Amino acid sequence: MSFESLNHDQLTEAAELFAVDLATSINSKSKVNPKLAAAAFAEEGVTFDMYTELKMQHERARAELAAQEAEEAALEAQRAANVVTQAALEAEADLEPIEDEVIITRKRRPKTNDILVKMNRQNSYFEVAGKVFTKDHPFVLCTEDEAQRIFDTEVGFHIATPREAAEYYS
Repeated sequence: MSFESLNHDQLTEAAELFAVDLATSINSKSKVNPKLAAAAFAEEGVTFDMYTELKMQHERARAELAAQEAEEAALEAQRAANVVTQAALEAEADLEPIEDEVIITRKRRPKTNDILVKMNRQNSYFEVAGKVFTKDHPFVLCTEDEAQRIFDTEVGFHIATPREAAEYYS
């Protein structure tokens, strides 16, 4: 086969594919003259084998695209079938909502024998028994042993009440 065996539409398509100008190949009836078109293709270096190879590549690409689109459509149909709607769930009579009960227990403070000690001294900073008392923070929580050591060795400390500390810091 050759370009001369192609019809008008096939010749214009081939000219578009290879960017060949067929203006000089058109006859008085506005049809492409196959012999003049074959000469135009030969002048541009385009062979009929090149044309048939390109046409086959286009056909393979179209077939692959069609197969890919069909596969995507099948996947989309499968996704649509897998969607569970609210109406379908409500239609199931044997399905009842599950109610979980969560119990949160309150953490109780462990009972300690800690004592709140307040410094009555006028010192701006005083450290005793590993505890630091300041004028801004005169209340310190101590163990019974630490509090007893402070009361035995120092003057100007007493056991404070939580209310006394709350009033001071408010």
